[in-house]
Amino acid sequence: MKLRHKILLGASLLAVLPVLATGGLISFLSTELAERSLVEQSREQLTTIRELKGEQIEDYFRIVRGELQTESARGSVVTALRELSAAAAELDGTLDPAGPVPESVAGFYRDDAVRLARERTGQEVDNESLLAGLDPLAAALQQSYLVANPSPVGFKDELTSAGESAYDLAHARHHPDLRDIVRASGDSAGYTDVLLIDGDSARVVYSSAKALDFGVSLEAEAYADTALGRAFRRAWDAASTEDVVFADFAAYRPGYGSPSALIASPVAAGGERVGVMVLRFPPNRIDAIMSSAEAWRQAGLRETGETYLVGADGTMRNDSRFLVEAREDYLSALGEAGVDGDTVRRIGESGSSVLLQPVRTDSVEAAFAGRTGFQRDTDYRGESVFAAYAPLRVQGLNWAIVAQFDEAEALAPVAELRTSVLGGSAAVGLVVLALGGGAGWAFTRTVTRPVRHLEDTVRRISAGDDEARARMTTGDEMQTLGDAFDELLDERIRRYEEAQRENERLNNSVIELLKAVHELSQHDLTVKVPVTEDVTGPVADALNQMVSEVGELLQEASGVAEQVGTASARLKRQAEAVKEMAGREGEEVDAMTAELEAAAQTMSQIAELAERCDRIAAQASETTGTALETVNGTVQGMGVIRELVHETEKRIKRLGERSQEISGAVDLINTIAERTHVLALNAAMQAAAAGEAGRGFAVVADEVQRLAESSRNATSQISGLVHNIQVETADTITTMGRTISEVVEGSRLAEQAGQEMARTRETTGELVAAVQEIAGDSRRQVEGSTSLRRRAASVQLSTRNTRERLDEQTRQTGVLANSAGSLLTAIRAFRLPGSEGEPAGETYEQAEAATPTVRTVGGGEQQRGS
Repeated sequence: MKLRHKILLGASLLAVLPVLATGGLISFLSTELAERSLVEQSREQLTTIRELKGEQIEDYFRIVRGELQTESARGSVVTALRELSAAAAELDGTLDPAGPVPESVAGFYRDDAVRLARERTGQEVDNESLLAGLDPLAAALQQSYLVANPSPVGFKDELTSAGESAYDLAHARHHPDLRDIVRASGDSAGYTDVLLIDGDSARVVYSSAKALDFGVSLEAEAYADTALGRAFRRAWDAASTEDVVFADFAAYRPGYGSPSALIASPVAAGGERVGVMVLRFPPNRIDAIMSSAEAWRQAGLRETGETYLVGADGTMRNDSRFLVEAREDYLSALGEAGVDGDTVRRIGESGSSVLLQPVRTDSVEAAFAGRTGFQRDTDYRGESVFAAYAPLRVQGLNWAIVAQFDEAEALAPVAELRTSVLGGSAAVGLVVLALGGGAGWAFTRTVTRPVRHLEDTVRRISAGDDEARARMTTGDEMQTLGDAFDELLDERIRRYEEAQRENERLNNSVIELLKAVHELSQHDLTVKVPVTEDVTGPVADALNQMVSEVGELLQEASGVAEQVGTASARLKRQAEAVKEMAGREGEEVDAMTAELEAAAQTMSQIAELAERCDRIAAQASETTGTALETVNGTVQGMGVIRELVHETEKRIKRLGERSQEISGAVDLINTIAERTHVLALNAAMQAAAAGEAGRGFAVVADEVQRLAESSRNATSQISGLVHNIQVETADTITTMGRTISEVVEGSRLAEQAGQEMARTRETTGELVAAVQEIAGDSRRQVEGSTSLRRRAASVQLSTRNTRERLDEQTRQTGVLANSAGSLLTAIRAFRLPGSEGEPAGETYEQAEAATPTVRTVGGGEQQRGS
């Protein structure tokens, strides 16, 4: 290699190598710091989102539990359950126990129900076992309210009554109120059905949605081991009437296979259990919470992030984001990840991953093991992700909650930063290489031209030209070399010494250059490399220029970092101030909710008291009416008695008159007897005078005399009896007179009592109307209080969500401020030109220092802006 090539190559390397080394160092440090910062930011962001979603799910289940406890304790629900159970039992008594299931019902099970299940789940089902579990009562109720119902499936609750039976009348009374429980839950819980189950018969006596479980007996083999049957038995056997039982999401066959969860609670009155109330709800509300109503980007989950719940069976409890946003790509990814083809098909046909998407990642396994953390993981699509996981145990359910986004998206800024730094270093290297190459080329020409002249001179001397001399006029070391060469023979030692001094100066220049490069490697960009007149001069000049440009670039980056840090600190102060206000508002809303709850309970008690007063007043009105009828009957009876007594008095008076007539007849008979006695004496005397001829006549006269004597005795007895009858008749007439007076007085008092009872009935009627009006107003007030309490619960949930989002904003602002501080610290590791002065404007540290601290509600301290 010729000298000019070596000089050119050496100059280029000395210019480019420091630039490449500096660029590589900056690239390594910046990307390493940025990656560490992004991973930490991802950890905090995903952990915050996971905790937020977990709290929202817990709040949702608390709302569902509270609403069920409130509804099951209502007196109207107890009344509805009792009346519907009694009416169902009465209807069952009119049916043939061995009667067949109507063909229309069987056809609905075999055709419509199968079609609906296939549309909702993408799977064929067999309803023969459910059909076999129908008894005559269940078949009759489903025929009236499900099969013959003109409304389509999903709107069967629009039918209020299907006939005039006792059950139809009870259903018409209570269905609107029970149906409103489902319709009013759209914003808070989203129920699809409310069921009432009789405790003694275990029969579903009411269903709002009118699905295949309506009217069935949960003691039947087909329904005993279903989710509804198990939930009923657990609630019926619960230790307390206030206990609530949850059943995890499953494919609910009576609901046409749709994923559903159940919540059940006993219904009791006066401590006596009547039955069980069950609410059925789909995963829609949970899916809305986990997806932030499909606003993943606004929730901080970027382009590939999502949060999801995994049940104990290892499947999702909400829909995958990728199914919603990129369905075909998601299904293809599942196939590549090894998911069963039938499962992929069912997910695609049903449009839902609930209970279908299997998740068996390390994060989910760790969560089910009871651990909480953050890690790099491979998700169910086979993609590398950052995942924050934790166990979630709500109301006895064992779930896992995961928040994640793709690792490639999270670390994309690192790749961009690495590309930018390497590109900038390469550009600077090319510029320096061009400048160094040009300078080296010029320097090479300057150096090699006298060298070639000297070479020619040496060649001429070698050829024997003793007169050959260099006689160089370059005015530099080469001229000295030429002069030394000219005096080669005479001044050989002097030439060697001169060459020695020249080498020493060159070595010193190289040493100074290496020292400067070493200081540059220590992040000191204020170093100025001395520029000499030797061959190292152009290299030093190029290196100074490169260091100056890099220093200006880092100074600009430092200024930007200061501005970002200051803005982040101010934003953090503002966010914390808003957070504090949101906290106070949340406390006020909580207090208002508690007061509304107490007021609602009080109004419920007043409503129940008013209903009892209404029933008592109605009974009093009925009793008063009955008493009035009784008194009126008594008055009429007294009038009849008075007439009968008066008539009896007349008859007794006539009997006394008849006794007087009997006395006259007795006197007449007594006279006849006296005369017969005299006649008998005369006949006896005539017979005695006649002697023997009159003896037979004397016997007859004697008999006539005895007959006259008997008649006189009899008339004497009759006279005594008649006299006694007359005395008794007079006493009886006197008594009857007093009795008639008492009856008249009793009639007058009974009439007065009837008039008083009539006025009492009018007053009681007015009281009943007033009590009924009070009861109606109380019921309307209870309904208004219940609606207001639901709205307050919704406002409370919204306030809590706002406060949690403000917490997230505060944390993210702190992360941004910390990242800006870390970037500024990394840049300040370099000593830059002009860094001895004070920077203009408010720095990040000053903004942080200017942030005052305030005492929070919990007793801690936090920063607050003005």
